[in-house]
Amino acid sequence: MNAPDRKLMVLIDTNIFLRIFVKENELMFQECRQALRLVARRTIAAYTNTIVLTEIQFVLTTIYNYPRDRIKEALVSVLSIPNIKIIDDTDARLAVDAYGKTTVKFADCLLASSKRVREGKSAILSYDRDFDKLGVRRVEPKDILSFVVE
Repeated sequence: MNAPDRKLMVLIDTNIFLRIFVKENELMFQECRQALRLVARRTIAAYTNTIVLTEIQFVLTTIYNYPRDRIKEALVSVLSIPNIKIIDDTDARLAVDAYGKTTVKFADCLLASSKRVREGKSAILSYDRDFDKLGVRRVEPKDILSFVVE
């Protein structure tokens, strides 16, 4: 994983938000929280999409049994992060093709099909190494934190 360019935008994957909501791993919680602070301060440009919001809802419901009102609060908190954009620029045909050729879950194939990711204008911010199987650029929060000097 290479450090992101200063002009690079990141597409924030579901697991980054879940590490904050669930807080099962203190180090990852801190890394994700700091990365989102960089977004809020405009130190890094970032976006996510409705696929990620859907996955957050699904995981918090099915895995963690969060009540509906708590899930709504989590989703509102994502939408309330200063300077984060919601951009739906995926290509369903490319995602289906990638899904058929790999063992990567379909939602991740959709994220990897983001126009900005495919054009190299954005990396995916994620701990999920399955993105590496799709030939897209992935960075972890620690990569961004080590690159950005505050």
